[in-house]
Amino acid sequence: MKNRKEKKPRLTPEMKQAVTSSYKLGILEGERRCAYRLNILNKINRHLMDEIVRLDKVKPVDSIAISVAIGRKDQG
Repeated sequence: MKNRKEKKPRLTPEMKQAVTSSYKLGILEGERRCAYRLNILNKINRHLMDEIVRLDKVKPVDSIAISVAIGRKDQG
């Protein structure tokens, strides 16, 4: 005898809508988490740039001044 695959039951329109809705909710949740993490990373980056500028005023180093100038140029 041949080994037959079991057929999946057909999705009703209500089932399709439920599946689509759950995918959309998952995507929205993922986008929300990404936005939250991006916001945190941007805050950290701002604090680090401020600290680099502060340290550069205390003890100037050419490579830091160049990287700060490039970073500020990219941000604004």
